[in-house]
Amino acid sequence: MKRSRRRLALLAAAFVPVFTLAACGESEAEKAKAQVCHSRSEIEKSVASLKNLPLSTDAFSTAKDDFESILAELKKISEAEPKLEPSIRGKVESAQSEFKSTVLSITGELATGIATSGSASKKLSDAVKKLGESYKKTLASIDCP
Repeated sequence: MKRSRRRLALLAAAFVPVFTLAACGESEAEKAKAQVCHSRSEIEKSVASLKNLPLSTDAFSTAKDDFESILAELKKISEAEPKLEPSIRGKVESAQSEFKSTVLSITGELATGIATSGSASKKLSDAVKKLGESYKKTLASIDCP
């Protein structure tokens, strides 16, 4: 009888810290998911900003800032990916990778197109449309609260 009480006391002592730690906030996976969702939200704001950008001489400076912001948030998503639950990691990695490829392609096209063409505003407008479509297809599909 004493042994079973002692075992029970030892088990209780062993599990109290575990339960205490489990109740002490978010897990690494939850923090990573929160980072992904925050970054996705920031990217969505930048895409919306680009869509609403009036075509003027300041437009290209503002667009550059928005694209840099998008790339910074994509980096944060990439850094959070290894900590995500395996059940969503693949979807996030795929969405991040595909969207990043689109962003890099668009910025390259804009840099080349603006330097060689007189229709810079048309190129920017087309690029923003392509970016919005890519966002919807990739990052917008990640479930966030």
